[in-house]
Formats: sequence, structure tokens, C-alpha cells
Amino acid sequence: MIKSFIRNILYFSLFSFVIIAVFSAINLYCINTKIVNIENFKLDKDVKTLLIGDSHVGLSLSPNYIPNSSNQYIDGEHYLFTYFRLVNFIEANPQIETVVLGFSYKNIAVDSDGSLFTSHKKNSSFSKYFMLLGEEECQLLYSNDLIYFRNYLGWKWGVPTKDNMPLILKTNKTNFDKSILPFIGHWSENKKNDELQNFKGALWHFKEEVRLSDISVEYLYKMIDLCKSNDIDLILYTSPLHPIYYDLIPSFYKESFFSLRSSIVDEYNLRFIDYSNEKMSNSYYFDGNHLSGAGAKYISVKVAEDILD
Repeated sequence: MIKSFIRNILYFSLFSFVIIAVFSAINLYCINTKIVNIENFKLDKDVKTLLIGDSHVGLSLSPNYIPNSSNQYIDGEHYLFTYFRLVNFIEANPQIETVVLGFSYKNIAVDSDGSLFTSHKKNSSFSKYFMLLGEEECQLLYSNDLIYFRNYLGWKWGVPTKDNMPLILKTNKTNFDKSILPFIGHWSENKKNDELQNFKGALWHFKEEVRLSDISVEYLYKMIDLCKSNDIDLILYTSPLHPIYYDLIPSFYKESFFSLRSSIVDEYNLRFIDYSNEKMSNSYYFDGNHLSGAGAKYISVKVAEDILD
């Protein structure tokens, strides 16, 4: 009786394992052919300028005023994730001549690493980007918790999870809209500026330990090397910051930012477009470090001219 029970348990376990393995193999095939497919990164053939980075790029540079451009911003994006998106956009679009990358004080602050290691933040970022990461980055981000293992098993092994199954089902529809893919960005215009008084609230990027993110700096250099190896003109762009917000940024980050920028100039002779101290009307701001629609139009026209210089 006991032997029969144990045998049945073993048969059931083996059957369950086989079912999961089959579903995982099918899912992994779908992930690699439908989701992480280089075709999903293709832009219009006339796109020569790629605007990429976090919300400072997304809410200030309008492709409506920058000719032959595409804005591929994702809110709060860490440079590590930007790097992998940039790799794919460059491979899929050999016509790209210029990349404008957001480069500001918060991008190099250690608080930006929250999306890599802090539970409530990486829960969101992993579901957007984990499928794009290489094995080296998976090891870098390793942690002994459910969020990591769920994403690793789901995106790298195809094990059915709450993260991968909804996207797998959506992308298996005929002619699905690739804008549903979490790593595909878009241009977004702020229609109002009623949060302008919230300056200190926008400084959360600088609240923790005052030091640079080594990971952000490393992947910034990786993007510089990537563009150089593909003969692409990389421009580092700093968007306007309201004077009150700018004055509240810790001096350590200002000094580190300018030191890093100087080092990059000396080594790579890159172009910088810095509008962080641009004098503008309050109506051009959405909050202390983001622009309104009117502000985006104003800056986009100027950046379009800068790109041509």
C-alpha cells in the first residue's frame, strides 16, 4: 500500500515535471522569437536620430520638432537597461547616425541603483528588461529572493510565471502592436505644470548615501564605446532644470558630474548639449526637473539646431 502510494507520487511528480518542461520549452521559443526579436526594435527607415534615456529625455525632446528622430524614453531607466536597448536599436537600424542620450546628475547617483537591487523597484524593472539581459548582468543582479528567481526562471528558462505569460499570450496574436512590449519607449508630452512647487519631492534621487553609482558609470562608458564602434555620433544631453531644483542638488553630485564630463571629453571628445541652466519661464516646467509641453517645444527646436551644428 505504501509502496503503491510512493510510486503514484513519483509518477505524478514526473508527469508534472514533463508538462512544465514542455510548456517552458514552448514559452522560451516564444520569448526568443516573438518578444526578444530584433525586428521589434526596427524604427521607420527615415529615423536618423535616436533619442533615448529616462524621463528627462522623454518629456523634453519632441520628435515633432527634431527631424528624422524617434524618442525611445522609458521612465526612470537605469543606464544598464538603456545599454541593452541601445544595442538592439543599433543592430536593427543601421541608418541611425546620431544618438542623443540623457545625461544628468541623477543618472550617476547611487540611488539610481534602486531599480537593480531594491525589491519594490526591481519588481517593476525586471519585468520590463530581464529578457534582454546577458548572463553577466544576470549574475551582477543576482539576489536570493523570489523576484530574481521568478524573472530568471521565467525569462531565461521559459517557466510559466505571472510576468511572462501575459506578454507571451499577447505577442502570439497575429500582427500584435509592438508598443505593448515593455522595453519599447515613446514620446510623451506634459500637458500641465501644476506640480511646479514640488521641488524637494523631485530630489528623491539624492536621498540615500552620497556617492556615485559605479554601475551607471560603467554602462555609460559601454554606451560610448558601443556608439564609437558603430561610427555613431553620440551626444550627451542634459535637460533644463528649474533654478530652485538645481540649487537643491547636493554639491557632491554637481562636482562629480562635471568631473566625469571632463574625463569623457578628454578621452572621447564627445559632444554635450547642456541646458540645465537654461533661463526659461515657469510655464515651461512641469515640475522642478521635467518640462511642460511648451517647454519641450522650445528646447526641442534648440536641440534640433544643435544636432546639425
